[in-house]
Amino acid sequence: MRSGTGQRAERRWLGAVLAGVGIAAGAFFLASCGERTTDMDMQMFQAATVEEETLIRGREAYMLYCVGCHGENGDGAGAAAGFLEPKPRDFTKGTFKFASVPSGDLARDEDLLRVIQRGLPGSSMPSWRLLDDATQRALVAYIKAFSERYTHGQAGEALPVPPDPYRNNHQAGIDRGRIVYHGIAGCYQCHPAYVTPEEIRMAAELMGTPPPQEFAATLYEEKPKISDLWGYDIRPPDFTRRRLKNGDALEDLMRVIQAGVGGTAMPTWAGILEPADLWAMAHYVKSLADLRGTPEGKQLLAELKKAH
Repeated sequence: MRSGTGQRAERRWLGAVLAGVGIAAGAFFLASCGERTTDMDMQMFQAATVEEETLIRGREAYMLYCVGCHGENGDGAGAAAGFLEPKPRDFTKGTFKFASVPSGDLARDEDLLRVIQRGLPGSSMPSWRLLDDATQRALVAYIKAFSERYTHGQAGEALPVPPDPYRNNHQAGIDRGRIVYHGIAGCYQCHPAYVTPEEIRMAAELMGTPPPQEFAATLYEEKPKISDLWGYDIRPPDFTRRRLKNGDALEDLMRVIQAGVGGTAMPTWAGILEPADLWAMAHYVKSLADLRGTPEGKQLLAELKKAH
């Protein structure tokens, strides 16, 4: 059950969302009474590559479901935004964190649809899977129209997902992933480490990289916050503690690891790591995420910190 504080915070958030929706939606309908679109809409429609009817449908859905958080101009400055952490996405930049394309490329429609349908756990973005398919796709078209990047560019090519060599041997994937994570990838430089310093040196030697001689005091902690593309401070997660916004299914982890996270320091590992090692990383991170909320998860880092 949620605490009284959590319930009050949730009520404040919901009230802010509803207020934002009511104010913005009322302004829209008053301004567009007797007209098909506002001037702002017409500018967007003229620049877009989809039919106006789709954008009109997308705007109607956006004003009902999205404006309270993301704002009438798609800049992430809706009425509820000040109450939310992490902040709602600013669509005007045309960059989305979770996609199937290399970080920095324009996300594909199916990437935006995935977020609309599933939401983002650990954030205020809910699942809108109950909306019909046509409305979801119209929302995607309208959201893309906020950014000139989509007006003048094309979506990136989706990175192919190779077969999982560890599909029938999860433990082998975990064992290999532990070495990749702490060896060649050096993920502990942003995320926590989950093995001893000596094991990190051994992993580096196995991967053919120079072993580190010294380690930061924050080796087993979430590192200091860094700014993302939108100017917000974010912290690479401790996988044993925090929910992963794109989900912690193996396929979701593989997509994020190989593509990276748009607008952040998380790089595209496809083309750097071998496909089998990308999958091994996914299996290893999955094993860490499975420890979330368990005594074993808390004990793991507590013992490593104590020894360090």
